[in-house]
Amino acid sequence: MRNMLTVMFIVISLTLAGCQSQPLDNSYALISSQENRGNPSNLFSLIDEEQYVITNSDKIDGWQELKTKVFLNEMTYYGDQKVLSQIDEDKMIGYSINFPDSWTLNNTVLKANQKKIAELIPIFLLELNEDSEFLDFIIPEEYTENELVSKEMITIGGYRGYKIVLEVTNYETWYPHTYYLTDGNYVFGISLYSYSPKEDSVEQKLFDDIVSSFRFDSYNDSESTSGQEPVFSLSHTV
Repeated sequence: MRNMLTVMFIVISLTLAGCQSQPLDNSYALISSQENRGNPSNLFSLIDEEQYVITNSDKIDGWQELKTKVFLNEMTYYGDQKVLSQIDEDKMIGYSINFPDSWTLNNTVLKANQKKIAELIPIFLLELNEDSEFLDFIIPEEYTENELVSKEMITIGGYRGYKIVLEVTNYETWYPHTYYLTDGNYVFGISLYSYSPKEDSVEQKLFDDIVSSFRFDSYNDSESTSGQEPVFSLSHTV
């Protein structure tokens, strides 16, 4: 159980350190220009790459909707530790999430006014009976630069999970709000960054609205999963 909890925190810590903030490379396809927005023919034109497609949101005025297809990860052992690793290149999973129109996406990093404001965490598969461990998150003692401000269990649109707020003091003091949601099989995560120690009700509502817009999509790669069950099929409403 400790191994899994340590992995969960390592995922958060790597995200906070900016390991995902490199520019787009050849393993990603990003479609976000104005001429592509709202044009279904341009969506997911490639099937062998992770894809991040941005269109105008039809749910929230003045927002964008991100639709993705990303590789699915799992927890595997590296020595006596568990680490996240890609399952295989033909297993992908889709999801969507909404965010303000002024935000920009680069790889998995979202920025506002050139400042990092959020980061998407790799989706991973829970092993059998790991749901309860996932929901029992703690900070490993060795991460002394991170202080747990709060943790609360949440249910959004039928997904269960938790929200944790940390105080991080590695370079500057900041306050990541990290949400994890699961249906018991798959886990989605996002960290949203606050730079104020005081709780801001407007900022908190923004964060909650973003997370509430999240949906896993039904997805079946016809080339790799023909004749098999889809990797994920789920429909929820908030």
